Amino acid sequence: PKTNTPQMSEFDSASLEQARLFGERTSHKISYLRKLYFLLFLIFACAAEDVYMSLSHTAHYVPWLLDNGILAIGIAIAQLILLISVNLAKDFFSTSIVNWVAYAVWLALTAFNVTSLGVWADIRHETLMVGLNITLVSFSLLIYSFTTKYDLTVTGGSVFIIVSNLLGYEFFLIATDLSFWTMIIITAITIVFGLYFVFVSHESASKDVVVN
Repeated sequence: PKTNTPQMSEFDSASLEQARLFGERTSHKISYLRKLYFLLFLIFACAAEDVYMSLSHTAHYVPWLLDNGILAIGIAIAQLILLISVNLAKDFFSTSIVNWVAYAVWLALTAFNVTSLGVWADIRHETLMVGLNITLVSFSLLIYSFTTKYDLTVTGGSVFIIVSNLLGYEFFLIATDLSFWTMIIITAITIVFGLYFVFVSHESASKDVVVN
């Protein structure tokens, strides 16, 4: 026998959405995730661009970086101090102006430190692939957050993560001479990072809609 299953109308869905707490509403969670993915995209896009500049201007940039090791160590310590300070003084860093200033400083320090690591370890091409893959992951998640009409899911985000990593793999397969296994390992690492990040960010969005 056929059973009539009641369907929820658009009016009922809207009423249910309004009945939720502020942080539980889908629209606010998506807004939170859009900000988070955009900020992550900027960080790794700048880091990848800085690594690329070190490859394009090897004759000038690399010797300068190698000759100023103390500066690089100081900047790494400064980033560690900033990280500890943000965790110890969240109320202070949560104010709008201080929040953005701290983010801009963190972005610049990350780009410099990632490039320094690539130069010192002589793995600039590998570092560039990691940075570019994570940039593609965050950008694809940003696109996902703008195109979905419903709540973002880990499953949906996983599809975007895998596709964006495959695009990065294809690009480096064509444009560089990195070994096959190196690219496979890097792609696997960035996929795992992307899956972990989308899971953690989704859980975080369910609890809090304030970007710390």
